[in-house]
Amino acid sequence: MTGAKDWTIDIETKGLPELRKIYAMYGAENNVMAKIPIRADKDEPFPHNYNQPSREVMYNFFNQHLKFGLLGRSASAVQPRAAEGAVGLR
Repeated sequence: MTGAKDWTIDIETKGLPELRKIYAMYGAENNVMAKIPIRADKDEPFPHNYNQPSREVMYNFFNQHLKFGLLGRSASAVQPRAAEGAVGLR
């Protein structure tokens, strides 16, 4: 999970500890995590978003736990795609 400069800002201290306890009941407390990506230009969390730093947290989590075999590769190696036009979405 990721947090942002919104209602999720405290996820590491309010939410994650409780989730770890639940996961611990199944012996999997290390299978849940949270991170708050920090803006390099302002040294603060991003506002509510699903930007590349937030997606990279998810990519790396899935890579680790679903064993995609991309260990050591940065999620930023994923090439961005052009957005579909309105006609392409129909």
